[in-house]
Amino acid sequence: MGKWTSKPTDGGELDSQGSAVLAVAAAAAAAAAAANPDADADDDGDASLPRPHSPQFQTTNMAKKAKSRVISVRLVSMAMTGYFYTFTRPRTSLPLSMIKYDPIVRRRVLFLEQKRKGK
Repeated sequence: MGKWTSKPTDGGELDSQGSAVLAVAAAAAAAAAAANPDADADDDGDASLPRPHSPQFQTTNMAKKAKSRVISVRLVSMAMTGYFYTFTRPRTSLPLSMIKYDPIVRRRVLFLEQKRKGK
């Protein structure tokens, strides 16, 4: 038995590769474009899908991430030994300062909140 082929006459017959189906689909698309010239070329004919330029596709800005209410701060020794304590304080309060023990000089010294370097 050989390969089954036939010439498409009315668009209903197929050859073995299905080229008649493609020809009929192209003819239907051309007829639809002629009937509705203001439609987009990429229109699939599905009117239920919203178009990208319609108000349904307007994007809104995402809300920024909320800042934490408390922050961790570093209190550095004013004896310049490099020793520090780490505390958490409310973001809205004043900078911390306290007298704490510095084991390097073996005394109680003033510790002040250090400014953040970098991020």
